[in-house]
Amino acid sequence: MLNAICETGTRIQFDKEFLHHDFDFINVHATNIIPEEGSKPNTLDLQNTNFGIINLKINKKDPIAQKRHFVFSVDCSGSMSDLCKDGRTKMDHSNHTLINMITYFADHIELNVSITVFAFDDSIYTIIENQEVTQDNLDKLIQNIKKIRPRDMTNIEKALINSDRYIMDYNSNNNDVYITHIFMTDGDATIGCEKPNELNKLVSPLISNIFIGFGIDHNAYLLKELAVVNSKNNYYFVDALEKAGLVYGEVLHSIIYRVLENTNIRVVNGLVYDWKKNKWVDRIDIGDLISECNKIFHVLSDNPSEFSCIVQCSDCLSKETCEVSIQNTIKKIYDTNNEFVGNDGFINLTNYKYRQKTQQLLSEVNTHNFDKITNNIHDSNVDNYNLLKEKDKLLKNKMTNLLKEMQQFLEKDEPKSDASFIKLLCDDIYVCLQTFDTKHGAMYSCARQTSQGSQRAYSATCTPKAHNNNEQNHHVFDIPDFGTPMIKRSYAVNYKNDCYDDELNNDNFNKPFYRKHLDEYECEHEDEDVNDGYKLSDQVDNPYSTLSILDLMRSCSTNNENSDDIVLG
Repeated sequence: MLNAICETGTRIQFDKEFLHHDFDFINVHATNIIPEEGSKPNTLDLQNTNFGIINLKINKKDPIAQKRHFVFSVDCSGSMSDLCKDGRTKMDHSNHTLINMITYFADHIELNVSITVFAFDDSIYTIIENQEVTQDNLDKLIQNIKKIRPRDMTNIEKALINSDRYIMDYNSNNNDVYITHIFMTDGDATIGCEKPNELNKLVSPLISNIFIGFGIDHNAYLLKELAVVNSKNNYYFVDALEKAGLVYGEVLHSIIYRVLENTNIRVVNGLVYDWKKNKWVDRIDIGDLISECNKIFHVLSDNPSEFSCIVQCSDCLSKETCEVSIQNTIKKIYDTNNEFVGNDGFINLTNYKYRQKTQQLLSEVNTHNFDKITNNIHDSNVDNYNLLKEKDKLLKNKMTNLLKEMQQFLEKDEPKSDASFIKLLCDDIYVCLQTFDTKHGAMYSCARQTSQGSQRAYSATCTPKAHNNNEQNHHVFDIPDFGTPMIKRSYAVNYKNDCYDDELNNDNFNKPFYRKHLDEYECEHEDEDVNDGYKLSDQVDNPYSTLSILDLMRSCSTNNENSDDIVLG
C-alpha cells in the first residue's frame, strides 16, 4: 500500500513571503481556526505566518481486482421529454449515456461489473436487476435501457426508499462487492415528500451515493442536502445534457480507479484549509484517493521548518491501514558554530495563493446564494431585503475585482504551466458572476466551488442566457451554443465528432453530437468591463485531469463506432 503514494512527487512546500507582505486576503480569524474536538488549541502568529501547500501525488495503478455493483436510479418523469438545444430529449441523452457506460463495462470484463437499473416517476420500474455485464448479454441490456420512456410526476421519496431497500438486501448477501448508487434527476419532487431534511434520512448510509442533477431545472439544494449525509456521497451538476457523458465518465473513473480510502490529513505546527467548511483546521477527511491523482491542500504555519503532516489511509482492497509522513522541503540552516541562522527551501506559490483567495470567495458566494433559498427572503421584508441587496453588491464587487486582478496577473510574463491554472480560477469567478443574483446562482456557485475544492476535471461552464419576455417556444435548456468539449491533454489536435447512434433507432440521434467550437461561445453580462473579451476555457482538459479520466469521458460521451475520432494528445 505504501507504494501507492509517490515519494518523489509528494511533499510540503512553503511560500517565501510572510502573509502580511502581500495577499492579505487569507482572512484568517480566530473563529476560522478550530482544532479538532479534544485536541489542544492550534494558534498562529499571523504577522509571521507562511502560506504553503501539501502536494499529495498517487502513483498510476490499474483498477483493483474487485467485484463492483452499480445501482442506477433514473428519473423518467414527464419532464424528461423536454428538448435540449440539439433537438434531442433529456431522456435521449440519459439513455445514450447509460448505454455508453454499460458498453464500457462489457468492453472491460476485468472490472467484474454487475448492474441494477431502476427508473422512477411516481412509480418504480425495474429495468435491469443484478445482471453481470458481458459481451454476451450487452445487446439485451441495451434493449432494456431503450424501454425507459418519460411518463408521469417525480416521486423522489419513493425512489430513495426503493434504492435503500434494494441496497440493504443486496449488501447483506454480497459483502465482498463494492456498491455504488447513481441517482439522476432533472427536476424536483412533485409528489410524495419534498422536504430535504426528511428525504436525506432515506439515503442509504451503507455505500457511496452519487447524485446527478440534469439541466438547470433540477433542485440543486435538495441534491446537495442528500449528498452531505455521508462523506462518501457526491453531488454533480450536468449543465448541458449533451455533456452528460463527461460527468459520468469522471464519476466512473473515481470509482473504478480507487486506490486508497478513508483518507485523512493531520498537521502539526500549522493548519490546513478545509474548503467544505471554509475553515482552517488541523485535520481534514479527504475520502478516496484515485490512481494518478495529484491533490493539493493549502496550509499555514508560523514555523515552516517544524511543520509536519501525517496521511492516514486504508488500502481499498486489503483494508490495511497505515500512516505516511510527508516530506517537508523547508530545512534549517546552521552556521559553522552550529548556530541556527534561518530556513531555506522556500518557493513562489503565488498561483496557489490566488486559488486560496478564489476558494474562500466561492464559499462566501455559495453560502450567500443558498441562504437566499433557505431563508426565502422576499421584497415584502424590507429590512432583510435591503441587507440582502447590500451583500449582493459587496460580493459582486469582490468577484469583479478578483477576476480583474487575476486577468492582470495572466497578462504578465508568467510560466505557461501556470496560465491554465489561473485561467481555471478566472472561469470559476466568471461563471459565478454570470449567474449571480439569478434563480440559478446557487446551482452554478455550488458546482464551481465543488469542482475546484474537489479538484475535478469537469465543471459547469454553460450558463443560461436571458430570455426576451416576448420570446416564445424556447427550449427548456436554452443556453448559448457550446462547442465540442475538447477531450485532450496539452496541445492535442481539435476533433470533430459526427456522432450517429444506429443502436438507438431514434431520429433525435441522427444529428451531430456537438456543433461549433466552444471558443466561439461568449456569455452575456451586464458589466461590460468584466465581459470585455472574456472567453471561458475551450476544452475539458484542466490542471486536475489525467489521461485515464479523459479516456473514460470519451467512452461515455460517444458511441463506440466513432470513439476513435477523439484525439488524446
